[in-house]
Amino acid sequence: MPKTVAVMRGLDEIAEALRRNGIRVVDIEDVNEPISAMVYSSAINYGRLKREHPVPATESLGGGVDDLVLMLNADNLEVEEIVARVKEMW
Repeated sequence: MPKTVAVMRGLDEIAEALRRNGIRVVDIEDVNEPISAMVYSSAINYGRLKREHPVPATESLGGGVDDLVLMLNADNLEVEEIVARVKEMW
């Protein structure tokens, strides 16, 4: 099974760039399988991801295919950087 990246709605340019690079992308609201990375934006009001403190450009938390989910804050990274970081995972 290919690794999957969940992308927040509204980050369509990033989702398309990932797909063009052969990466499986799902909507963050429709995740019902293990994911390897999550791309989000704190600029988008999204209840469970909204934080009161600034979030680093990259962080990891447990629960993915390899028990780690790479979290990429689109507010701090260019599209090309996000694609490169996701591709580095493989």
